[in-house]
Amino acid sequence: MKTYCVFDLDGTLAPIGRPSSDECVRMLRALEDGERAVCLCSGKPTFYLCGFARQLGLRQPILIGENGAAFQYGIDLPPKVSFTLPVEDGKMIALQKLREKIEKACSHPLWFQPNGVALTPFISEKEDFDVIDKVLSENTELLRGLAVYKQCD
Repeated sequence: MKTYCVFDLDGTLAPIGRPSSDECVRMLRALEDGERAVCLCSGKPTFYLCGFARQLGLRQPILIGENGAAFQYGIDLPPKVSFTLPVEDGKMIALQKLREKIEKACSHPLWFQPNGVALTPFISEKEDFDVIDKVLSENTELLRGLAVYKQCD
């Protein structure tokens, strides 16, 4: 029976926006060399995790991105094996409408993480967080069936 070792990325394998420690890299490689499956999880897209896994020197990680909605096996791009959980068209339309409302409400451009099934704006000013909160509170009908995560990074 194969053993799966599952790790979150930010704040676990590496500090937010920083590389993993040499000790962490050695540990992950040793796990993979010991016939264990190393799984990297994040709210980030799987292609981001793929680059991270390559930098670590992992050969066959299981990548779980977008808070569990996207999966990829290995470090190949394009991936040989990948899948994304199905999302209802109405939810994707709601995400697009929310993005438009957030972009319109903010006084300067935001960067949006290139997700396939999520909406992840990155803010540069504290007031952006408040503006996004206000847009969400004014558009609860668009949030039906969606999960909202507030993150500091």
